[in-house]
Amino acid sequence: MITPQHIASYLEDLVQHLLTALQDFDLKPLEYGIYHYPDHHPGWFIAVFFADKVDLERALADGTCYQMHSFLTKSLAGEELLAEVPRDIFFEVGPRPTEGRPMDIFYLNLIMKYERRQTEDDSEGEICQACGHPFEQHQMLGPVDEKVGTPTHGWMTCDQEGCHCFQTWDLNFAG
Repeated sequence: MITPQHIASYLEDLVQHLLTALQDFDLKPLEYGIYHYPDHHPGWFIAVFFADKVDLERALADGTCYQMHSFLTKSLAGEELLAEVPRDIFFEVGPRPTEGRPMDIFYLNLIMKYERRQTEDDSEGEICQACGHPFEQHQMLGPVDEKVGTPTHGWMTCDQEGCHCFQTWDLNFAG
């Protein structure tokens, strides 16, 4: 039987592996948190904290967050243990809340962000489901695929001041 301790241990090892791989990066996370409170929500959330908003904005813009997200997503996708478990990855400005009301509020905000991303979009693409800002003000970024000559996958960020919205995208050429 898979227990929450098994899942927590797996996620902890995975994030530690990621942080080891990031040692040579210019922009490194300050710390991280793994959040799971089954009395409130069945999901598991990984929050990666950067020292300040300047570091986070740079990491969002230069693809550091995308590389971290891709590593974690690919690793989680191949793990049977987590196949049916709701989960998400967030990038935040640190320091990480560690106790009491600030931690409760932070966790509730993660749940709201997660739920917003899962909600059906009735705005016909006009409003971003992750942050609520106009979708047209988001930037799609990504590495150029040399076979096609244009990006075929990447990340999207919001250009609104203080918004740290992050989403991934890819093109399905298979139809």
